[in-house]
Amino acid sequence: MGQALLSYEILETVNQELSTERFVNGCSQPYRDLVRDFMRQVVQKVVAVRRSQGMSDALERTSEWGRDADISFGVTGLCHSSIIHTSMISCD
Repeated sequence: MGQALLSYEILETVNQELSTERFVNGCSQPYRDLVRDFMRQVVQKVVAVRRSQGMSDALERTSEWGRDADISFGVTGLCHSSIIHTSMISCD
């Protein structure tokens, strides 16, 4: 299983994929918009879980964050594991 994506990474990945030739030529614009809107709703649920535990919503890429940055804001142990498992989306 891959590393969990942050909220902004999910949205970036969806936008990148929906902009590929495969989707542009193979799917209508309304369908791509529907997929994009659905994934925004999914991300809002991820954001709600993160915020409920005092974590950053990670909706925007910040130059201060590297791939290994800890933006958990002190959430540790079982709580952190629960958040990751509840909201995990990966590219794998």
